[in-house]
Amino acid sequence: MLLSIKAIIFIILFFLLHEVSAQDTIYWQPNHKLKWVDFKGKIDATKHYGALSYTGISYSASYEGNSLTFKILTYFNKKESWAKLHSREGLQHEQGHFDITELFARKLRKELKSYVINPSTVNKDLKFIYLKIYNEKNKMQSLYDSETDFSRNTMMQDVWNEKIQKELKNLSEFSSVICHVEQCGLIYPYGSPRVDQPVDRRSVLSVSLLFAYLL
Repeated sequence: MLLSIKAIIFIILFFLLHEVSAQDTIYWQPNHKLKWVDFKGKIDATKHYGALSYTGISYSASYEGNSLTFKILTYFNKKESWAKLHSREGLQHEQGHFDITELFARKLRKELKSYVINPSTVNKDLKFIYLKIYNEKNKMQSLYDSETDFSRNTMMQDVWNEKIQKELKNLSEFSSVICHVEQCGLIYPYGSPRVDQPVDRRSVLSVSLLFAYLL
C-alpha cells in the first residue's frame, strides 16, 4: 500500500543538523585503522583518561514509490577527538570505540531493514528502535571503558578486541552502507548527517522535530 504524503511526513526521511566536513572526517572501513595524528581536537586536561574518540552515525535517505533507499555511515570526527597520551595500547582502545560505533550502525541497519511501516504507530515504533539502539550502544561503550580500564587492563583489552571483531563478523550481512528497503521506516539517531550526493527534493522530505530532543 502506498503511503500518503501526510503519512510520510511523520517518518524521518532526512534530517539535517549540520554538515560534517569531509577533511575532518574518517568513515569506518574494515582495513583502515586510526592513527594518533587523526586526533586533532583540543585536549581536555581535566579528564582522567588519556584520549577521547568522537564517533557517530550519519544518514542520508530518499523515498521513491513505496521504498526507501538509505545510507548509514559510521564516522570519526578529527576535530572533536583528542589525545594526551600516545601509547600503542591506547590507540588500540580508541579503535575499539570506533568499531563499537560501527557495530551499532549495523544493528540499526538490521532493525530498519526489518521494520514495516504502520502509519498509526510509526512515531512510537521509530522512537522505540532509536532508543533501543542508542541505549545499547551507550551501555556497551561504558562497559568497554570500565572492563578495560581505558586500555590499562591489557588482558581485558584483548578479550574485548576479540569480542568486538566477532560481533562485527556476525553482523557482516549489514555492513553495506547502502540499503534499498520496501516500506521501511527511517530514523535519525545521534551524530551528524552528511549528504555527499545531490538530493532530489521531490523524493526527500525534511522533518526537524521528531527526534530533536534526543540529540
